Parts: sequence; structure tokens; C-alpha cells
Amino acid sequence: MDKTEDIEALGNKYNRIIGTGFIVIAVLIICINMVCRFVGSRRSMDYEYVDGVVTRWEEKKSYPHGVTRPHYDYMIWIEYEPDGARHTYTLIDYSHAYEYIRKGDVLRVYYEEDDPDEAYPARKDWLTGKYLPAENDYNIPLIISVPLIAIGIYFFIDDEKQKRKTGSAVRGQG
Repeated sequence: MDKTEDIEALGNKYNRIIGTGFIVIAVLIICINMVCRFVGSRRSMDYEYVDGVVTRWEEKKSYPHGVTRPHYDYMIWIEYEPDGARHTYTLIDYSHAYEYIRKGDVLRVYYEEDDPDEAYPARKDWLTGKYLPAENDYNIPLIISVPLIAIGIYFFIDDEKQKRKTGSAVRGQG
């Protein structure tokens, strides 16, 4: 074996370990994300709910200091009637969680029974089917997990290729 083969063998020796590490990290992120989704949905157990309607929606465009791309903030007014009286929930969205919500859309509004003005809007989670506070973007960790899994799979594939390559080289020498 020459030095190049030694270096290759040493690098490939750890491919499975590195690949497993990436996949374990991705699975941990996904598991923590699922726990956060269920914990977030438990918040609603202390609240009553009613459907609310977006009655007004405004987009505010600004250019933060030194930035050429515009930044968008959204103001949303949601009307709901929990106790026969109309209440309005005003939301200023800096996180873009409500970017695709428009006037006339129906959102579930959770509110305190004793104080209907203490409320928060929620959306149905596509993964769990539970209602979660709409301002939390639970999909970002899942998006981060995809490349980690892809990198892990790459290391496994590379390991298999190296095994085949060294296996055929050993058979060719014999």
C-alpha cells in the first residue's frame, strides 16, 4: 500500500461514523421539533376558541439602515365573537408567519374565558393536525434536517463505493 491508499483508507474508515452522526443530529432535531409541536398545542387546553375573520390586512414596506432589499411587516386585524360581543385582535407580524393570510381568511382564535381580549390566533398544523400558535414557524427545523440527512446518506454511499473499489482491487491483485 502506498501513502495515497493509506490516506484514502483512513478517510473512508470514518465515513459510516460521520454519516451516522449527521443522521442522528437530524433525527434529534426532528424529535425535538415534534415535542415542541405537541407542547405548543397543549397551550390551547387553557383557552376557549372561536373562529375569527381577518377584517383588515396591511403590508408595511421598509428599508432598514444600509439594506437595499425591502423588509416587510404585516398588520392584521382579526374579529371574533366569543361571548356575543365583537372583539378585535390586532397583530403585528415581524416574523412573516402570517405572510399569506389575507382579508376574509378564517383563523381559529383562542381566548381566555374570563378575559376574551387575551387571545391568540392559531393554525392547524399539517404534520400533527393540532392547532398551534400561528406566529411560531415549526417547519424551519424540518427544513434544516433535510440537508443533514442528505449529507449523512452521502457518507454512507461513499463508504459503499469505497468498499466496492477496494474489494475489486483486492480481487484483481489475487
